[in-house]
This record gives sequence, structure tokens and C-alpha cells, in this order.
Amino acid sequence: MNSYVIKKAEKKDRDFILFANQKVNIASGIKESFLAENIERDVLCDDPKCECLVVQKENEPVGMCLYSKIYWADFGQGIYLSQVYVRPEHRKNGIFKMLVNYMFENGEDIKFVTCMVGDENAAMQKVMTKTGWKTFDLKYYYLMNKC
Repeated sequence: MNSYVIKKAEKKDRDFILFANQKVNIASGIKESFLAENIERDVLCDDPKCECLVVQKENEPVGMCLYSKIYWADFGQGIYLSQVYVRPEHRKNGIFKMLVNYMFENGEDIKFVTCMVGDENAAMQKVMTKTGWKTFDLKYYYLMNKC
């Protein structure tokens, strides 16, 4: 039996979340992130714009994920998984699967979980393929607010 515990992120998890965010960005080839300047306002606050789960072992953070609810016309209510990180020494222990199961079990009427993975992030692509995730032939576009 593993001794991993999933909990909602707290302010004391800030440094680990930012560390994990940086590692995911490096693996994905992302050069710019605004999480450090937005984390208190968007994540670690009373009314968060997204959720953050932290996985602990012996009260030390070993993994995390950032996610938010979305609606997809073809599937209904779902979760957009923004980032997932697990310390290398804790990988291959089912932590990713634990996090996804937690979101399904604790989310209200959640039908699916979706995630975008950077072309350069081969490790995460392998994990997702191995754990049964499917891909769509879609292009990802975004538009930044100019205000």
C-alpha cells in the first residue's frame, strides 16, 4: 500500500507549485509563464480561478496538478488539466492515475478530463498513452487579451 496523500493546495505549497510549474514548462519548451505573479490571486486564494492538488508522501510534496472546469459541447462537463508534475523519484507509482481518479471522484458531474501536452514533452506523452488517454487531431489556438 502506498503512503501518498492528495490534498488541496495551501499557501505553504506555493514554492513547490512554482518549482513544478517551471519543470513542466522546461519539459514542454514553454519559455514564459505568469504563474509566479498570479498564483496568490488565481490559485491560493478564497475564490480560486483554478484548483491545485498536491500529492504528499510523509508530509513532503512529491506531485501536483493545476486544473479547472470546462464545458465541451460534445461531452458535457469536464476538467481541463493545465499541468501535472511528479518528482522523478516518485514516478511510475501511479500518482498521475491517482490524481485523475481524484478529479473524477470529487468533481460534480465530470464526464471527461482533457489536457494539452507540449510537442517537446515526450515523457508526459508516453505517460498519457500508457494510461489510456486518446488524442484528437485538433489544432490548439489562443488569443491573448490586449488590454
